Amino acid sequence: MDLGHVWGARGRFSYSDSMWMELARTLESTWPGQAVRTYTWLFPGLEVVHLLGLTTVFGGMVALDLRLLGMRRNTLSVSVLQRHILPLVWIGFAIATLSGLWLISFQATQLVNDEAFVIKMLLLPLAGLNAAFMHYIGQRGLPSWDIGQWSPPVVRISAVLSLLLWSGILACGRLIAYFYAPVFD
Repeated sequence: MDLGHVWGARGRFSYSDSMWMELARTLESTWPGQAVRTYTWLFPGLEVVHLLGLTTVFGGMVALDLRLLGMRRNTLSVSVLQRHILPLVWIGFAIATLSGLWLISFQATQLVNDEAFVIKMLLLPLAGLNAAFMHYIGQRGLPSWDIGQWSPPVVRISAVLSLLLWSGILACGRLIAYFYAPVFD
């Protein structure tokens, strides 16, 4: 696979002449992107909202994944925990997604070439696939191990993978702030 178009002449990650750059330019020209450039406090406000959404997702996923790994297995039912946690995780995910899209629209042409951003965008669908696997396949037979039993090995592997993926997503999100140009010149 030829990655010359991705890594550029000097070895720096670059999508400068791709369909992704065209999409990025289009996003920046939308009213959300222009609004962040116009109203000084909108960017930090969106950052706060985005972080609140992400911490809701991550906190819920950590609680659920630790339970699936065996923590409190004798006293806490997986199904009860899911019933209470997953609605909050979905709300947090919706908040993080909407605020994240708005944040992307502000500096899309810079973010397209940001390694941390690209890795974060690759990790997100992997986390989604892992969650879908866990929901539709991993938890078959849940009543037999809902409380007082170890979850099946495939469920524990999926829980570890979930923790790693979401930790990577958060780490990449924080690294974005250090890899791209200043927000306001």
